[in-house]
This record gives sequence, C-alpha cells and structure tokens, in this order.
Amino acid sequence: MDTLKGKKIMVWTFMRNSRMHQALRDYGGRISQIGLFSFKVRATGEIYESGVAISNMLNYINKWPHIKWLLTVANDGANSIFKALRENTGGLITTAIPHSS
Repeated sequence: MDTLKGKKIMVWTFMRNSRMHQALRDYGGRISQIGLFSFKVRATGEIYESGVAISNMLNYINKWPHIKWLLTVANDGANSIFKALRENTGGLITTAIPHSS
C-alpha cells in the first residue's frame, strides 16, 4: 500500500547538493509544491537571485509540470531586509507581494 497516494507534499529546498537533485529526479512525481530558496532582498528593496539559478532548474520544471514552484525569498535575519519590507523601499511590497485593492 502506498501511504502517499492521493496526498499532496510540499518541500523547501536550496537545490545545492546532489541529494536534493536525486530526490527530485526520483520522487518529483509525488511532490505537489516546492519552495525554491533562490531569492534574497537587498536593503534597496530589490529582489535578486542568490542561489541556484532558475535557468538551471528548467530540466526539473519541464520534467514535472504538475509541481507548483514557489519562488521563495530567503530570510537571513538581516535587519535591512525587514526594514525594506516595513518601509516599502523601492516599492517592494507593492511590486512583490500581490494584494487586492
């Protein structure tokens, strides 16, 4: 009996080691969502790629089209990031965080 059958599974990953790549290759069919920690926020409010480039993930994205890829901003505890969010520096909140009017 497959205890995961019918279940949705979400994982978070940095995709920086061979184990993570192997797990995605072998078990991608069972994963529904992946939070990919490949982004950070500068004190200016700019969001930038900081880890594995999304272009390097295209093989997995194409192989597992059912996976919802959540482009996740890493929180390194830097005060400048939180200040940029609080103060909407560079329009960060209105640009990056969807909201309804």
